[in-house]
Amino acid sequence: MGRAALILVLGFGVSFGTIKNNFNRQAQTVVDNYVAEYERLAARNAANCAVAIARRQLIQDNAWRPAFLDEEEYATPGYVAQPVFTPVFSVMSGSGAYRLNYQDRSIDTTLARDLVRLTARTRFGDHEHETRVILRRRYVMPPVPAAVFIDAPATFNFDGNTFMIDGHDTRVGGGPGTGETLPGIGVIDGGSRAKALSALSPKGPDQRDNVDGQGGAPSVSKLDVEFDFAEIVDRLDRYADRRLPDGAVAGGTLEWGTIDNPQITVAEGDIHLTGSGYGAGVLLIKGNLTMTGNFEWHGPVIVVGEDITIAVDAMGTPKIYGALMIQAESVHFDVRGNIGMYYSEEALQGNEGRLNLHDFSIVSWWE
Repeated sequence: MGRAALILVLGFGVSFGTIKNNFNRQAQTVVDNYVAEYERLAARNAANCAVAIARRQLIQDNAWRPAFLDEEEYATPGYVAQPVFTPVFSVMSGSGAYRLNYQDRSIDTTLARDLVRLTARTRFGDHEHETRVILRRRYVMPPVPAAVFIDAPATFNFDGNTFMIDGHDTRVGGGPGTGETLPGIGVIDGGSRAKALSALSPKGPDQRDNVDGQGGAPSVSKLDVEFDFAEIVDRLDRYADRRLPDGAVAGGTLEWGTIDNPQITVAEGDIHLTGSGYGAGVLLIKGNLTMTGNFEWHGPVIVVGEDITIAVDAMGTPKIYGALMIQAESVHFDVRGNIGMYYSEEALQGNEGRLNLHDFSIVSWWE
């Protein structure tokens, strides 16, 4: 009896031990599977985060702005686009209290005309992940149709004979450029064109030569063009380098960007530009524009709103190299001083090459 009981106890012990080991193995398998899934998801999320960061960096970081292939390069037989940079990413978690560093992380880009291929490779623990995305470059800024383009019914007042609105391509700072010649003033209806021509007095002193460009002075043209200013404003708003409150007065010797580092400046309402300030990039104004002093801007100035007044006082010599583009319900264009508004391909192309004027839409996504 005692021997049988001992054998029975030992049998139960072995059975329970086996069951326990099985439970332990199953528990370890569950843990291993959980850890493996966590590592897989962490690697995948890291790769997708890296692609998102790269896309934003393509838009915002001038150092990342590559020279896209032109038509001739793209059509060359046997041409293979090469990766241009492989930056390293660290992904911040939460509020930035700690940092997750992923080994073997990289972003490679291959360019073909307006397409960019991003490849993100990440490893977390024993798991690797690769995400490949093709983006298409989208242009934010439309072609400039005139040195001053007004997309609204407009009235005009010109006082004096020292202002200049010129559609001939002009180098930044003066001197002729090599680009095409545009109208000095472009409007969207015949009534506005007639009002502009009528406001340019042929008498004491003759103001007609002060608006020059395509077709000769006075260069005022009715243009059949349409722009999606709402999309332009949305893009510029999204990537603004600075914002100014409604009613801002910008004077002194301020500097908003340079030719080498152009920026996007957004005025949330009326603005008065004065003093001897300087800026380069895109100036977006959601209200009235008043210019005095010697303020100078290189690049497009975009004004949007309802009933807009563009006023230039008789004091100072402000200048715009690039273009002035206005969209509103109505516009009063009042020039009383020595302003110079010059179409400048150099200023506009410089901005296109260096500034945040592109967005990138997703064409395909592969994991």
